[in-house]
Amino acid sequence: MLKGAYVILFFVAGLNIVLGLIAYLFQAEILQSMGMGFYSIVFGVIFPVLGRFVRRRSLAALVIAIVIFALDSVLSLVLAGSQGYTSNVVGMVARAFLLLPMIQGIGAIRAIKKQ
Repeated sequence: MLKGAYVILFFVAGLNIVLGLIAYLFQAEILQSMGMGFYSIVFGVIFPVLGRFVRRRSLAALVIAIVIFALDSVLSLVLAGSQGYTSNVVGMVARAFLLLPMIQGIGAIRAIKKQ
């Protein structure tokens, strides 16, 4: 479960950077409707750093990553709505599925530290 948590963080980092760059540089409307853009790139740069700490069993880094990811999800909805886009249900469901292994990683780190 711990490996799943930090692998998801690295995946989210890469996805945010790539999609954020495409949305920002090419003004890709479909990506912007999902809230992708400059802030996605910023979040994408933060996640691999947190992923490295999570890999080293840092509970604090994992909690920070979860909070940032959840805030990014909320901000994506707000940003999309403020720009007149409808919210993307598929994107939000995907974010929920990515969040689940991160949350499970909390239990994994706690279990490892108890041993």
